[in-house]
Amino acid sequence: MSENRGNKLIFDVSTGHLEGGTRADLTNHQTQIIYEINRDKILERLHYSELLLNQLSSVLELDTTENKGSNDFATTIELNLDFLVDNDNINLLNLDFKNSSRTKIITRSSFLKDTKADFVDSDLKTIEDLKISDGTLTTTFISKVGVVLQHFSNLTKRVTDPNSKILICGDLNSGKSSFVNKLLNLKNIEGQCVTSPTDQLPLTSLFIEFKHYHFNYLNKKPEVHAILKKKELEAHISLVNVVESYDSMNPDTFDTYELSELELLIENENMKNKYSLLVVYVNEDASITKDQSLLKNGVVDCSILDSPGLNVDDFITNDIFSKQETIDLIIFVINAENQLTLSGKDLINTAKAEKNFIFFIVNKFDQIRNKEKCSKLIMNQIQELTPLTYKQHDDFVHFVSSKHDDFPGNNDNGGGDEYKPDINFDKLRESIKNFVVLKKSKNKLLPSQTYLNNLLRDLYFLTDANIKVYNNRIEIITDKIKHIRPQIETISSINVDINKKIDYLIDNVVDTSYDFVRDTISKSLDDVSLPEYRGITNVYDYIMENLDCMNDKLEESVVQGEVYGKHITINTISQIYDLNNIAENDRPLFDHNLMFSNTKNKNDNPALFKEVNVWFELADLFEPSLEGFTNYLVSGGAVAGKYQKDEVRGSLLSSIFSQFDLIYKNPALIFNSRIPTLALYSLGGTKIINNLVMYGSSMLSWNSVANITTTLFATGCCLVGAYLINDLPRALPYNLINKYKETLKELDFAHSQATRVTKDIRRILKIPQLELITKNNLKLFNIKEKEKNWQHILKQLNSSVAFLDSYQKDIVEEQQRLMEIVLEVD
Repeated sequence: MSENRGNKLIFDVSTGHLEGGTRADLTNHQTQIIYEINRDKILERLHYSELLLNQLSSVLELDTTENKGSNDFATTIELNLDFLVDNDNINLLNLDFKNSSRTKIITRSSFLKDTKADFVDSDLKTIEDLKISDGTLTTTFISKVGVVLQHFSNLTKRVTDPNSKILICGDLNSGKSSFVNKLLNLKNIEGQCVTSPTDQLPLTSLFIEFKHYHFNYLNKKPEVHAILKKKELEAHISLVNVVESYDSMNPDTFDTYELSELELLIENENMKNKYSLLVVYVNEDASITKDQSLLKNGVVDCSILDSPGLNVDDFITNDIFSKQETIDLIIFVINAENQLTLSGKDLINTAKAEKNFIFFIVNKFDQIRNKEKCSKLIMNQIQELTPLTYKQHDDFVHFVSSKHDDFPGNNDNGGGDEYKPDINFDKLRESIKNFVVLKKSKNKLLPSQTYLNNLLRDLYFLTDANIKVYNNRIEIITDKIKHIRPQIETISSINVDINKKIDYLIDNVVDTSYDFVRDTISKSLDDVSLPEYRGITNVYDYIMENLDCMNDKLEESVVQGEVYGKHITINTISQIYDLNNIAENDRPLFDHNLMFSNTKNKNDNPALFKEVNVWFELADLFEPSLEGFTNYLVSGGAVAGKYQKDEVRGSLLSSIFSQFDLIYKNPALIFNSRIPTLALYSLGGTKIINNLVMYGSSMLSWNSVANITTTLFATGCCLVGAYLINDLPRALPYNLINKYKETLKELDFAHSQATRVTKDIRRILKIPQLELITKNNLKLFNIKEKEKNWQHILKQLNSSVAFLDSYQKDIVEEQQRLMEIVLEVD
C-alpha cells in the first residue's frame, strides 16, 4: 500500500492489481510491483545457479587436489573439456585459446574420440587409464568458473541496485566524447557548458564517469574526484578494483579538482600514472526536466562512463572488457568510416553473453558518400553479433552526424560550423532513457536472465557431452567384461579338467606301481639261484650262503620295484606337463636319482630290513618225507641239487657212475653218495640169504627172527641217515625259503614296501601337479583380478554418469524455473 497525490493505492493480492488513484498511477505501481517480484525471482535463480556452479567447481577441485587418485566418485568427477576450447557455440564457459602463441591446443583427451577406442587390456588397470581430460584444461576451467562466480556477484549488485550504469565505448576517435556531450548537455553550477574531452590522444588512458552532483555526498556540488591508484598494486590495476577502492566520503581515496581542470587532467601525462578514474559530478541543463534526465530522474538514476578507445593499448582494452560486467547498458559508438573493428566485435561478443540489447551509435555518417552500402555493411555486422538488437534496430541503432549541434566546439574536429541535425537527437535520447528508466526489466533483469540461461545452456552441453563420453567408456568396459566372462569360465573348466586328469593319472600310476612292487617282492623267492653244496663238512658255509642269497634276492626285488617306480615317475611327469602344453624348455629339471635315496641298499639303511629276521635252526637241515625216502630208495640215493620235493632220478647205473665222478672230484661227497647205500644193500641182503641157506626153516625161530629184525633195523637206520644227509642240500633252502615267506607274510613286507615306493612316487608327482595348479590358478586369478578391476572401474563410471544425470536434471529444472519468469521486455 502506498500514497500517491493524495490518493490511496491498494494492491489486491488475489487479482494482482492496484486499485485507487489514476489509471497511470495504477499502471506504474503495478509495473513496479511486478518488477520487484521478478527481481526477487531473478535473485533467487542467481542464488541457485551459483550453488549449481559451486557444486561442479567443488567436485572438480577435489579431483585435482586432495582426492587425486581417489575412488570416491560420489564426490569427485572428471570432465572432458576439449569441446569448450575455442568453441563459438559456448557462450560463457568457452576456454578461449585463440590468442595463444600455439595455433592449436593439443590435450590428452583430443586423442579419445567418441567412437570406441582400442584399449590394451593390460593398460586398463585403474580409472586413470580412462582419463578423459588433462589437468591443464581442468585448471583453466576452474579459473573460468571462478570468473563466472565473480560475475554472479556483479549481477547481484546490479539487480539490487536501483540505479543504472551506462558505458560509452568504441574505437579511438570514434566520437564518444562528442556523443556524451550531446547526450547529457552538461552545465556547471554557474550554467556554463561542461564537456568531456573531445581530443583523446592515444596516450589518454583515463576513464571518466559522469554523475549528478546530488550524489557527491561529501561536498554536494559539481567537481572532479580523481581516484588514486593503490601504491602497493601494479601500475595497470584493474578498473574494477579501482572503483571498489573509491569512497566518495573518504577524501583519502581521491583528489578533488574543479570542472574547469578536467581537460588538463586528461592531457597531463603525469596524471594518467597517478589516477585511473575520474568521477565527474555535474549538473544537467536547467531546461532538461526531471522526467527527461538520465543522471537524476528519481526513478532510475544513471551514471555514464566514458571510456578511452578500445585500441589505445591492451591494458585499457582489458579494463573496458572487465568494466562492462559491472554496467547495465552499453552504448557502442562506431566510426562509420571504419565500421566495427576486431576489438569492437570481441567486446560485443563478450557482452552479449548477458546483454541481448546494445545501443549502436554510428557517428560521422554524414561523411560517407555511399550511405546505403555503409549502412548495409554495419547492419549486417550488428545482425551477426547481436540478432535481438538488429531485430529492434529502430530503437537501438542510430546513424548520426559528426557535426556539432547548437553547442559550439562539441565535435571531435573542434569545428564551429553551423549544423542542422540529421536525426532527431531528442528521439535518440528518449530511446535511451526509456530503455533505462521505463523498461527496467529489459535493462536490469533481462541481462541476468540471459546470462543465467546461457550459463545453464553451457552446463547442459557440458554434462550432455560428458554423459556421452562416459557412456562410451561404459560400453567399452562392459564389452571387456562381457568377453572376459567366458574366458574365466573356460579357464576354470580347463583347470578342473586338467586337475582331474592329473589326479587320475597319478592314481593309475600309483596303483600300477603298487601292484608291480608287491608282486615283485612276493615272487622274489620263488626262483632263487642257490649256492653250490660242497659236502657235509662245509654245511655251515652252505647255511650262511643260503641266507645271504635269499637276503640279496629280497633286496634285489625291492630295488627292482624302485627302479620301476623311477621310470614310471619320469614318464608320468612328462605326461603331466604335456597335459598343460608346457614346452620342454619351460619344464624344470627332475633328478630321478634323488628318489628313494634313503633306501639305496640295506647297508646304508639297515632299518629297512631289520624286521625281516630269519634265524637258522637245526631242524632247517631236514625236511624228510615218505615220498622223498621212497624215491631215495628207488633211485639208490643221489646228491640233491634243488630245494623242491624229491623226484625219481634216472637209472641206478647212471646214478652210480655220476656218483663216482662227483666223489672223485670232491671226496667229501662220499657221505652223500650211493656207495654207502649199495654197501648196505649188499651187506643186508647177503646176511639174509646166508641165514636162509644155513638155517633153513630154523629161521622161523625167535632167535632167527630177532637177528633178522636187528639186521633190518640197523640197515634201515643207516638208510634213513644216508637219506637225510643226502637230502640236506634240498631241505635247507626249502625250509629257509618257507621261513622267509612266512616272515614276509607276517610283516606284510611286500605291502609296506609297495606303499613306501608309491608314497614317494605320489609325493614326487604332486610337485608338477601343484606347480601347474599354481600356475593355472595364478592365470585365473590374474584374469579375475582384471575383471574385478574393470567392475570397479565400471562402478566408478556409472557413479559419474549418475552424478552427471542428476546434475543435468537439476540444470533442466533450474532452466525451466528461470524461463517461467516472464519479463515485460517488449
